[in-house]
Amino acid sequence: DAFDQIKRNGNVKNVVIDLSDNGGGSAAALVAALGFLSEDGEVQLTYLDQLNQDYRSEWYHVDTNLDGRFDDQDGYGGQYNFYILTSGLSYSCANALPYFAQQRNQAKIIGEAPGGGDCVVAYYLDAYGHVGGISGFKQLGSMVGDAFVSNESAVTVDHPFSADEADSIYFHPEKVAEFMVYQRFHDWDLAYVFPMVYTDFYTHYPQFAYDATVMNQRDKNPRTTLFCGLDTELGGPAEAIFEKMDNAFRAGAQGVSLYTSEGLGTAQLRRRFKAYADSMRVVRAANGGYVPFTPAAAAPLDPFTHTGLMPAVERSIQRLVAGEAIHEKSVNGRAADDLSKSYPALDLGPYEKMGGTERLDRFRVTDRASGKSFEVLFLHQGDVIWGWDVRNLE
Repeated sequence: DAFDQIKRNGNVKNVVIDLSDNGGGSAAALVAALGFLSEDGEVQLTYLDQLNQDYRSEWYHVDTNLDGRFDDQDGYGGQYNFYILTSGLSYSCANALPYFAQQRNQAKIIGEAPGGGDCVVAYYLDAYGHVGGISGFKQLGSMVGDAFVSNESAVTVDHPFSADEADSIYFHPEKVAEFMVYQRFHDWDLAYVFPMVYTDFYTHYPQFAYDATVMNQRDKNPRTTLFCGLDTELGGPAEAIFEKMDNAFRAGAQGVSLYTSEGLGTAQLRRRFKAYADSMRVVRAANGGYVPFTPAAAAPLDPFTHTGLMPAVERSIQRLVAGEAIHEKSVNGRAADDLSKSYPALDLGPYEKMGGTERLDRFRVTDRASGKSFEVLFLHQGDVIWGWDVRNLE
């Protein structure tokens, strides 16, 4: 379908295949993709058989135009300039595709070096019915002279750029952010909107509920009543919902929704929430069905002026100094913080600007007490800091 659309558009000359977040998969899909990159649908895979040390070639022909014929009308090589976007997350077959394409001069590799993985996965079934997968005996690669070279680390990036730079090169970050997160509800004729201002997903500090609601209140359609969607169970303490609600109402929200009410997990929290809701009903009744607020200017984009943000950043630095793994694959990408733990005080030097993009600022800071350096990133969209991260620097 993608190539049908490309063929119908006579202006397309460059085609980018995005494997930057592809962890691999089917060797059959690898062969099929290589067929599209070839000039005639022919594909050659080479590998070392680890069982007997034989070097082997396998040949395939892919019917890319689905006409039922295996002929030289297949393949799109030479018709377009192919580029394959990779990153350290590109693994296994997502490492093999750029490797073989580069070996056959079928595509240029852009982005970052892929993450490796050179063996076709083999699956097994044991006597108890358990199914498992292990690195198989087919080690992908090629002969260089008399020696076999695995494709593990063999891909050379033709046009390197970092993941941060890729945002501004490959995507239009403003439009992506609007579609995925912010959206343009201020252009829509809606009676009510409930923007998802999930503080523990974005910034991990309650002040974000104020910052985002200030911008939402300023930009909304004048005919629309603004509410605020808040989180109770994305990693932060459930008790913080009250500070988040204070911030949302202070910035102009006329009500809140919760993700989810299950986050109010104790009877004490539920009673406190009911009392809070009753008090806001009294305020609304006393003001003609309206929650009064003082319109505010846009929140400052300078992260160092955010009293709630910087302590959270420095807490993450302390955890990294202590050797904790603060990142994980979770809903917000951050390992839970045990707030009962305390850490030695930091002795931070100045934050030095390392560059960035139109929506990302990068800083370097060193803890003189431990001698360790860190990269601190701040992500902004519109007038709001939407996210941040801290990473070890080698």
